[in-house]
Amino acid sequence: MPIYSQRTFFVAATTGHDNVVPWFPLDMFADGFAVSFGITLLQGGPINTRVVHTFDDVFNPLVTPIEMNHIDVTAASTAADGNYAFPVRAIRFVITSVGSAGSIRYTVMQASQA
Repeated sequence: MPIYSQRTFFVAATTGHDNVVPWFPLDMFADGFAVSFGITLLQGGPINTRVVHTFDDVFNPLVTPIEMNHIDVTAASTAADGNYAFPVRAIRFVITSVGSAGSIRYTVMQASQA
């Protein structure tokens, strides 16, 4: 079954460094793993964001997931997109700096084979 999630967040001008959006868990066992994501600044800004992924179980409270940066999206300030062609357990977005208050939308889609 495909995964689709879209979340919009208000970001205050006082938002501190490395504020993170909750993990987007993915189906790492999907046949033909394919994930795309997008970042869209809706208002305000600039709001600088990076994308990270983990191979760890984000549902296990005994595990602290180790984050790794997406190879391309490490400093998006207005809009960006990217993908994962190989399995990861989850991805999330990290707000690294805020110019002024605003809102930002994150979209994640994962395809699946029927």
